[in-house]
Amino acid sequence: MPEVTVSRITLFAGAVAAIALVLALLRPWNLLSYRIEYLREEAVELAEAIDSRSPARLRSGWHSEPMDVLLIVSKPREEPLRLVVTYSRLVVPSPAPVDRVVKGRPERAFERLRQTAVYFNSTHLVVDPKPVVEYSKSSEYGRTVHVVKLTLFVVRGDLRPGATLRYNSSLTTIYERTYDYSGTSRVVINGQKALEFQVSRDDELKVVVVRECWLAG
Repeated sequence: MPEVTVSRITLFAGAVAAIALVLALLRPWNLLSYRIEYLREEAVELAEAIDSRSPARLRSGWHSEPMDVLLIVSKPREEPLRLVVTYSRLVVPSPAPVDRVVKGRPERAFERLRQTAVYFNSTHLVVDPKPVVEYSKSSEYGRTVHVVKLTLFVVRGDLRPGATLRYNSSLTTIYERTYDYSGTSRVVINGQKALEFQVSRDDELKVVVVRECWLAG
């Protein structure tokens, strides 16, 4: 066989071997990328279902993680009203270390409208239904009533693959106080200012905590 032909065959074989090696090295990363994207899509579907109160079928093994919320309502020249409540966020281990925001604002302690954040925090993929804060003012028996409503997502049950997560019911707890002095009242959640409104003496404060109970099974 001519020397030139042998050299070409050797070069071709070397190129094929190099390509095969590159493909072999890339394959694990491609599988990881596929798994990460698969989880991301499922997390977005979960978030959209929670925001719309629609049932969602779980494809992966999720876990519920309790998150404490410190709500403080200041009262002019008086001791503030302090409440510690808990909501649930959903987590699943990430196939690889990833730090990325998929949707929403993970840094916020609350939202004004229903908006579930989805993000990777290096070790886990998180579906975080932020507490929703609302304010309204009404009149009852000639007295001005300031209503602060806090809606929390709470999940119970087995979040196994194949289970369905659905909204079940809501539990409402009301805390009432009276303002003895006029001034400015502020609502702070986990250190972040949520609301600020003017109050007068003898105005009433109602803090309405709504726990949305979701069941998985």
